[in-house]
Amino acid sequence: VYAEEWELLEDPLLVPVYVDSNGKLTLEKQTELRAATKARDYLHFHIDGVGLLNNTTFESLVFPNLESVPTVPRSNGPFYFSLHGCSHIKNLYFPQLKKLGNYGMRHFVQSCPNLSKMEFPKLESIETYVFESNFYKCPNLKDIYFPSLISAGQNAFSDCATGTKFHFRKSLEGNSQFTAGYLGLSNANQIVFDI
Repeated sequence: VYAEEWELLEDPLLVPVYVDSNGKLTLEKQTELRAATKARDYLHFHIDGVGLLNNTTFESLVFPNLESVPTVPRSNGPFYFSLHGCSHIKNLYFPQLKKLGNYGMRHFVQSCPNLSKMEFPKLESIETYVFESNFYKCPNLKDIYFPSLISAGQNAFSDCATGTKFHFRKSLEGNSQFTAGYLGLSNANQIVFDI
């Protein structure tokens, strides 16, 4: 798998991956995505020279070692438009991710009709506009759980599709950072405190 890393080196970087018999793609190397230094500032994956992720047939994408995506000074984060129109993908896993900086997953996931699960078991902190403009035309992505989240930036979920609910710890209910207005959600029913 070749990826134009977010640092944007002159040549694409070879990224170690593992694809199992169930169609799960695991990206082994990244522990942190760093700030871009050139104009094109988002992460692109090319699978076997076929093209971007939306041309592949794997069902799961895993970042097993990614721990943080730092704050960036621009609106297009490292996952910008990486998963648009991926009709086969069903699961996204970020098992070690603890921090998402500004714009970290902006415009990441749209038009993925079979996507039903995104998991962030260790995510503790998200900053502003992290999930902005996501989950449109993803009818099976009904719920996303954030069992470890304790801090959220303003407008973190701005302009997210109204069909997806976000589940947080019960202890966060009443916290000013976890209201629909603060998070940028137009529908207060998208917030559930049941973990």
